[in-house]
Formats: sequence, structure tokens, C-alpha cells
Amino acid sequence: MDPQSGVYKRGGKKGYYKSGNLTELPDSYYSCRMPIRKQAQQLSLALIKISVSARRIEFRKRLERVAFDLLELSACRDFEGVSSIVTVSKELITFGKIIYEIEPMNAEFLLGECETINKMARDLVGADIEMETPERTLEEIFNKRTENRDEGGIDMEREKKNEYSKKREEKKIIRQSGNGIENPAMRQSAILEEIGRKSGNSAQVREIMSSFPNISERTLRYDLQKLCKEGVVRRIGNGPSTLYEAVQEMV
Repeated sequence: MDPQSGVYKRGGKKGYYKSGNLTELPDSYYSCRMPIRKQAQQLSLALIKISVSARRIEFRKRLERVAFDLLELSACRDFEGVSSIVTVSKELITFGKIIYEIEPMNAEFLLGECETINKMARDLVGADIEMETPERTLEEIFNKRTENRDEGGIDMEREKKNEYSKKREEKKIIRQSGNGIENPAMRQSAILEEIGRKSGNSAQVREIMSSFPNISERTLRYDLQKLCKEGVVRRIGNGPSTLYEAVQEMV
């Protein structure tokens, strides 16, 4: 038995056990290059693409409806319905070729695909077999996620918290360094210290701003005005060349 597909092999033939008997797979299982559901998906996609360029609205709607019906029937493994809807598709494609809605070359290709799917569906009618490897169920997916969380979830949560705390600490250091200080008193003290470090204990606004890139010019001028009122900074001159001088030299 193939553990992935569940197919049993006996005497060179393959099949599925049903009611204690080995049911042989139809010839379409060996001849088709891909499962019928994949074939139906490709044909549905081709019909949708053709419907987009169709000039007649009614023809476009019918193509779209057939395409979606084919998808649903193949997904539900309703092979009789697939055979019926493919027959309708063939008629629509042939009619579309006649009314110049579908190019002859495209029509011939689509009709060939319809014939392939129709043959596969007829062979599978009444055969209670699984043609494709079963996909993972939702229960398996969620169980896998739960296992992963049990194994490494705690460490991941702890790592996230540590990273968050580290970022908060970095922001705190930045604010205290003078770039983006939120407390007005601390900010003004940092500005006063910066002026005291300049040559002649004085500096212009643009020079001070270069040391505090995260403080807006408006906020900086407000702080300088406040320092001038307190008497710790003296304003010299007017206009762009205005200097702000520290009254006492800062160490």
C-alpha cells in the first residue's frame, strides 16, 4: 500500500479496497497527467479569461456560470455533474467560435480539454475512490499550531517581551540624550548646556537645532525665550544672525 495515496498494489495492478474487495482504478487514473479537479480548475480559469473579452453580455454570463459550476462539481466529486457541465461547456465553446467570440485555435484547445475531462468523469462515475492525496484537515492544521506553541511558544512570547522592553529603554535613552526630550525643564537644561559648549558660550538657532534634530524649531525658540526670561541666556541681535549667549559659562 502506498502510505501517501492509500493505493494498494496487487499483481501489477492498483486499486482501493471496498467492502473487502480490491476495486481497480479506471484507465483515466493512469492516462491523465493530473487529477480531474486540477484539470477542471484549469478549464474554469480559461473560460473565465475568455469571458472577460466577450462582447456579448449574455454569453459572458453563461461562460462564467459554467466555469464556477464546474469548479464546485469537481470539488464535490460529483462526476456525473462534471460530465454534464462539460457537455454544456462544449456547446458554448462551439457556439462562441461560430459567433466569433472565441478564436478558432482557442476553441479547438478548449474542446480537447473538455473531452479529456469528460472521459475522466465518465470513468469515475460510481467509483467510490479518492483520486488525489487528501489535503490536511483543519483539525490537523490547528493541532500542529498548538504543538508548535507548546514547544516554543513560551520562549517566543518571552523573546517578544524582552524586545519590547529593549525598545522602550532605547527610546528613554534617546529622550534623555536631548533628542526628543519630552520634559520641558530637562529640554531647556540640555539646550543651555549645549549653548555653553559652543565657542564664546553663544550659538545661533540653526547651530542649536543641529544638536537637537528631534526638536522642532518652534519648540526650540519657545525654550530659548523661556531661558531668556529666566536670565540664564542673553539674546544678542535680531534676524537670522541672532545669537543666544549663556550668561554664565557652563562646565
